[in-house]
Amino acid sequence: MNSDLEFLTEALPQMQDYLLSPELFWPLKPSLPRLTLGSVLLALSRLDVVDSFRAQQLREDVERVRAQRRSAWDKKIVRETENRLRLWWQFLEEQENAGAASRAEYAAAVRNRVILQLIVADFLPQLATLDELLRRKFIPGAFVWDEIYRPAFAPADFWFLYGFM
Repeated sequence: MNSDLEFLTEALPQMQDYLLSPELFWPLKPSLPRLTLGSVLLALSRLDVVDSFRAQQLREDVERVRAQRRSAWDKKIVRETENRLRLWWQFLEEQENAGAASRAEYAAAVRNRVILQLIVADFLPQLATLDELLRRKFIPGAFVWDEIYRPAFAPADFWFLYGFM
């Protein structure tokens, strides 16, 4: 969308300052959402649908900033995850007590859930790399923790608990 391109064009020059600041929600022009790393990931995802070439260029710019400020990026991601989890939880609790939300209310609130998914996906490549390193020496076997915990950790999802190095 044009608004996503406008958001990214405005946000990118400010990302270094944002990452080094204590602010979680960095103000941009009044017509734009506030800058967060999750909002950047969301805008890139949406822009990719309408202009994949431009989205890829901007994604590369974002990755350069991320590489330069990795520690600050990770700290912001953790703070944003905590904040968006709280907001999503509050929305769901309110709806539990108040009944169904309107379509517009839901569309606005579900943005937090989408951003949470994008943030998690953002870390999956790193986790996959680490899992690949583990798999090189991993020997499948018995559950490594006390058997009482085994029912909580299915082998399909927690394969790394069923063996050793």
